Amino acid sequence: MKVEGSIVSFTGESSKTFSFVRSHSATPVVSLTAEGSNSDISIYITSISSTQVIIGLSENFTGNVHLHAWSS
Repeated sequence: MKVEGSIVSFTGESSKTFSFVRSHSATPVVSLTAEGSNSDISIYITSISSTQVIIGLSENFTGNVHLHAWSS
């Protein structure tokens, strides 16, 4: 099983692309949690593949999103 975790920083943004550090042979399962002054926002995945994920937010956000990805 391949597992990775990262902190993705946002500065007044509502989306961001994150490229996975680990080499996943299949599309991983991803969990996202916001941390910051306005962490009461909706976080969602707009696109995902074995190499990257595009994170969408319900509004512009300044803070961090904790990302965990795992695949077999």
